[in-house]
Amino acid sequence: MELSNSAWAFATASHAAPAVFDAVGEEAARRASEYSPQCVANTVWAFATAGHAAHRAFVALAAQAVALADAFSPQNLSNTSWALAMLGHDDPALFEEFERQAFRRAQDYCMQDISNTLWAFAVVDRLTPPLMRHMAGLIPEDDARCESTMLCSIFQADLALRLAAGADAAEPTFLPAHLHSSARECWLSMVKDTKVSKLQNTVCSTLERAGMTCVEEWETPDGFFSVDILATTVDGQQLVVEVDGPTHFTVNQPYKDLGKTLLRKRLLSGYGWHVLSVPFFEWQVFSDEEARQEYLEMRVCELMPTVAGCCSVELDVQGGEQVATERLGTEGGVEKVDSRMDSKSGGQPGIAAWAPTTVLRGVGPKTQLVLVEAFGISTVAQLANSSPQQAAKMQARVKAENLGRFSVVQLRELAIQMMQTA
Repeated sequence: MELSNSAWAFATASHAAPAVFDAVGEEAARRASEYSPQCVANTVWAFATAGHAAHRAFVALAAQAVALADAFSPQNLSNTSWALAMLGHDDPALFEEFERQAFRRAQDYCMQDISNTLWAFAVVDRLTPPLMRHMAGLIPEDDARCESTMLCSIFQADLALRLAAGADAAEPTFLPAHLHSSARECWLSMVKDTKVSKLQNTVCSTLERAGMTCVEEWETPDGFFSVDILATTVDGQQLVVEVDGPTHFTVNQPYKDLGKTLLRKRLLSGYGWHVLSVPFFEWQVFSDEEARQEYLEMRVCELMPTVAGCCSVELDVQGGEQVATERLGTEGGVEKVDSRMDSKSGGQPGIAAWAPTTVLRGVGPKTQLVLVEAFGISTVAQLANSSPQQAAKMQARVKAENLGRFSVVQLRELAIQMMQTA
């Protein structure tokens, strides 16, 4: 329990202490059944405030919270909900029990408790119209002009609920009229309070070098979002590019989106935008502009395969042909493509192990070459003299990997490893 108090103190003081949080997480995973309601709430709040994920600890603490829910104060209930949601941890049993508690005891919740609860349930996509109406309806008109952060959280929860209900952002709210008016005003004011980071500027410049036009801090037509970058491709398709720095993720690896990041992406996507997230930890891997541009081109093609210039390689195994297809955009509503066929790779040992048709989509042109070379099916110089045995080993290695989970850098490394070990 002393370690939990230490974590709370470090979080309150905004002092980074990863070793302390790791130790607290291990203790909580082992001894959660001994934790009091206050200790559970303090512990998860400390982790969320520090941005430190600890999955095993959260599972154990959530189970203890469910067991002791009747003994939790409204503040402990709301803080625990907020903390788990902030770290992107959805525990169905906990949120089901905490919803029951909210209906039963909502009259005891203060404005902060209501705001935290509604926002948390929105993040994990468990907010319902009855819960929203029940809790928001308890906020007096005088309190509806309270601290703006609370009102923004409530408005964002309302946006999420309208999206889940299939309603347009402009359609009627689930909030009482007086509360909606104040919350909307706070939200619109927050949207206009923007800052442009150096990282955002760099990403924008790279997109422009790739032939796209960019507008930074662009407001969506409804005025509810200011996106980092609105990018328009050479063939007129638009996407939202969110440049996500360290404050969007947990502080410990593997980096995970925080709840606020998850909810923002879901809202933007739900209201019809193609959303491309550029995480700082992927961007910082690249040391030169050419690699950065290729990375962005690859990511755009993954998100929007019909964009002009996106490439795919289709291996027609039965026919023994390699087909490289480049999308040239559309003309008169009809997609134009340029296909180049190469049958020189037909009949190589190992190819029969693949499915009848293997398609590698959403890969930039340069990375495409690296991967094709690594597969042992190319006539490019590096692998022109690959033996049938080398080709077979490469085919088996690639088949065993789930390429969709690799970044462009990891794909490069995988290709090199395959070439070295073949």
